[in-house]
Amino acid sequence: MNAVVSRPRFHVVAIMAIAALVVVGFARTFYLRYWIDTPPLTQLLYVHGVLFTSWLALHFTQARLIAAHRVDLHKRLGIFGAVLGYTMFCVGVATAVQSAALGRQPTDAPPLVFMSLPIGTILAFALLLTAALVMRRRADWHKRLMLLATIALIIPAAARLGFFFNGRPNPVIGIVETIALVAWCCVEDWRRTGRVHAAYKIAGTLLIVSLPARVLMGYTQPWQHFAQWLVSLAGPVSG
Repeated sequence: MNAVVSRPRFHVVAIMAIAALVVVGFARTFYLRYWIDTPPLTQLLYVHGVLFTSWLALHFTQARLIAAHRVDLHKRLGIFGAVLGYTMFCVGVATAVQSAALGRQPTDAPPLVFMSLPIGTILAFALLLTAALVMRRRADWHKRLMLLATIALIIPAAARLGFFFNGRPNPVIGIVETIALVAWCCVEDWRRTGRVHAAYKIAGTLLIVSLPARVLMGYTQPWQHFAQWLVSLAGPVSG
């Protein structure tokens, strides 16, 4: 979505690592679900999965285009990327609300409490995407903010790695993985340039701070009232 940048290989490797994490995390419930006995998905969840998979494919393509110095195609695809990103935000919110209404949260937390996690995740993605688009003429900021936006999405997939340990999702794994990926970005910056870019210092720090804030927010009265209003649009909460 912007000008040529120096040594873009890290972003290609990073998005491949994130994509691998997502595929492994959602293999049981989405990518390989036809070979595994899992509960049926709603149509909205199918759309959600296709859109988010498309985002990973697009981000990888965009990183490869920059690596190949095809900035012209990168910019053209950037328009589609913006539309896809904001569509993901709308579908992500709708999916979180529907899941709460159906009582399908993957943990033992009450539906309205748990809903603060997926809503917070997709909101963090949308804010970082918006910041990246605003900074699209500053390639150094743009590419880092776009990577952070994609990193913000990995909590649901990473949490489902808990299936391999105790047979159930664990949001703590998602939080740890997010922090680890942001740290990886910072270390790579320091290794290549001798300093950590302000985009990682500011936006990366805010992303990390938002992680426990989302959990705590779910137990507050203002959130409970807001979440109840959202769910009332889709139907009663079960359980």
